[in-house]
Amino acid sequence: MDDLSIAVIGGLVGVAGSFVLTYIRDIYLHKKRTREQHRQVIVESRLEKLYTPLYQLIKAAEFLTGKQALTFSYSSGVKPEESREKVLLDSTIENYLYLADDDLMMILPQIHGAGFYQEKGKDNAEQVVKLVVRGYEKLRKEYFAFGK
Repeated sequence: MDDLSIAVIGGLVGVAGSFVLTYIRDIYLHKKRTREQHRQVIVESRLEKLYTPLYQLIKAAEFLTGKQALTFSYSSGVKPEESREKVLLDSTIENYLYLADDDLMMILPQIHGAGFYQEKGKDNAEQVVKLVVRGYEKLRKEYFAFGK
């Protein structure tokens, strides 16, 4: 073989190699981008459907009582379990429990319905407040980190 054919073959191998590396890099970047987009959808869903409604209930109670808690205000003639806040809490638990962190998922059913008014429900409600606030703040940071 002469020098020209060796140079041409070497050039072709180099071009083919760069195409292969570019293709592999693009596959990797696409997979990574897809994973990030999937994670972003999950974070947004968790915030929108579960953590923000629960966090709003906690903040409303904090505004009224001065401490972070799950307490409900209701007018006279309305049963506590029929208050707007309790109905919202129960509805959120029923529809979006699957979006909760594992620790929160174990406790939320215990404060659903009449369980909230039992003695153990009060202890669980305090634990729920801590888990919701921590989870909300974590998800919110992660949500805003997607924009970077």
